Order: sequence, then C-alpha cells, then structure tokens
Amino acid sequence: MTKKKRNELLCGLTHEMAISVLSNLCNGDAGIAKTVLEMVEAELRQVDADEVAKEVFYSLNALDVDELYDHSGKTRYGYHDPTDVAYEMTEGAIDPFVRDIEKYRKLGMKDAEKETCRGVLRGLLLYDAEGDNEFRDWIPDGASEFADDIIHAYGEHNSEADIADIKRELEAED
Repeated sequence: MTKKKRNELLCGLTHEMAISVLSNLCNGDAGIAKTVLEMVEAELRQVDADEVAKEVFYSLNALDVDELYDHSGKTRYGYHDPTDVAYEMTEGAIDPFVRDIEKYRKLGMKDAEKETCRGVLRGLLLYDAEGDNEFRDWIPDGASEFADDIIHAYGEHNSEADIADIKRELEAED
C-alpha cells in the first residue's frame, strides 16, 4: 500500500473508529500494545504552550458580539444581563482548554499539564492585550479573572514552586 493510500485511509476514520482501532491493537499482542501506548503517550506529551496560547486567543477573538446581543437583554424567559452572558460565552470558549489541563493532570503528565496551563494563561493575556473584537469590551476584566481561576485550580493539585513558576512567567509577560 502506498503512503498516500495509507494516509487517505487513516484520514477517513472518524474519532470513534480511530479509538476502536487503537483499542483493538492494545487488546492484541502485548508488544504491539506497548508500542501503541508509548506512541500515544509521546503524542500527548507534545504540548506547545505558544500553540495553545494562539488557539485560546483565536477562540476568544472569534466570539461574536451579535451572539451576545441575541442571548442577552429582555427575553421571553426574563432578563439576561449582557455582562453575565459575555462571561458565560468566554467560559465556553476557554472550557475545552481548561479540560485539557485537567486531562493531563488525571493522566499524571505534569509537564504537559503545566505547558497547557501556561498556554491558556498566555492566550488569555494576549487576548486581554491584543483582542480586537467588539465582544472584548463586555469583559474588561474577564481575562484576568479567568486567569486567576485557572491558577487557583492548578494550585489545588500542584506544588507552590510550580504555581510560583507560572505566576513569575505571567508577570514577566505583562
């Protein structure tokens, strides 16, 4: 089979199919299972804080103020404060990244957890400094509040030295 055909086949898999194939490989020969799991772990450990920061920034900068207006104000279900809705939308945009931090913690991958946390925090700071969408005006302190919450959650499971390291880095970027 050619490399091109192999890549086309692999790209044709859905997420569920890929999980099924990997599970079947891991349930077979012990040597193959070990190799597959080592490859998966190596792939998971490849976290680039700068890439995470860019993804966070783009997710936040893509928030649409018109969606905020559509979901806030007087509605048939009562009044929804635009600032509250803005915070909910922001939380929704960064939640996948926060879940990644938690995923790495649960997997015991401290370095990947820390790099992901750094990236999320950098992305928040970048959006706070350079975000250019109208939505940003609705959460003037939002980025720093979310950053504080993330640092607090990270601190519940990590050492004071790790927390201090992340805080130092953030202060250096300000």
